[in-house]
Amino acid sequence: MQATIDSQATRMVATATARSSATPTATQTPTPSPTSSIVEVTPCGDPICEVEPLKMAAPASAPTRYSQEEIDGLARLCVVEFRGFAEKRADACVSAVSTILKRMETGEYSDGTVEGTITWGCGPDTIACQFPAYAWNGCMGIQARTCPWNYPSDIIYFRDAVWSFLEGRFPPASPCLGYTYYDSSTISSTDCIIRSSTGQVEGWHN
Repeated sequence: MQATIDSQATRMVATATARSSATPTATQTPTPSPTSSIVEVTPCGDPICEVEPLKMAAPASAPTRYSQEEIDGLARLCVVEFRGFAEKRADACVSAVSTILKRMETGEYSDGTVEGTITWGCGPDTIACQFPAYAWNGCMGIQARTCPWNYPSDIIYFRDAVWSFLEGRFPPASPCLGYTYYDSSTISSTDCIIRSSTGQVEGWHN
C-alpha cells in the first residue's frame, strides 16, 4: 500500500515539474485594422507650424496676370520681411513687390517668374539667398516664430496690399518703387528709405 502511494506521489511531482518547465505560449495581440483618415501636411514640412496655412480665394477683381500662388507667395515674403513695420508695413511690402517685379522685367537675379525671383540663388546647401526663399518653399528647418504660415492675419493683410498694388489701386504716397535692391544694412547708400514708428528701417537702391 505504501509503495503505491509513493509511486503516485512520484508521478504527480514529475508532472508538475514538466508543466513548470514548459515554454509558455505567447498570446497573440490582435492587429488593429488600418484607418481611412487622411493626414494633412502643411507646407512647413516639420511640425513647426502652429497654424494651418490659409487657402485664400481671390476676389473677383484679382489681377489675372498673377496666380493665387504667386500673390500668396509675395504676401508671405512681406510677412517675413515687414510684419514689424507697424504703420509702414504696407508701404514696405509693395516696395519689395516692386523690387521683385523690376528684377523679373530686367532679368537681373531672376528667371522672369515670381517663384524664380524669390528663390534665386538658393540651393540645398545655400545659406545666403537673394530673398528668404522659405517664404515660397516652406519652413522645414526654420524656427516656428519666423515661419510666415504662423501669422495668418498678417498673410491676409499683406495679400490685400499686394492685390491692391498689382491692380494699381495702392496710393503711391511713400513707397520706394522701381528699385532693384533693398537692404537694412546699407542705409547710408540708399536712394529711398522707409522708417516706421517701431524703429524698423529699410532702404531701397539700384
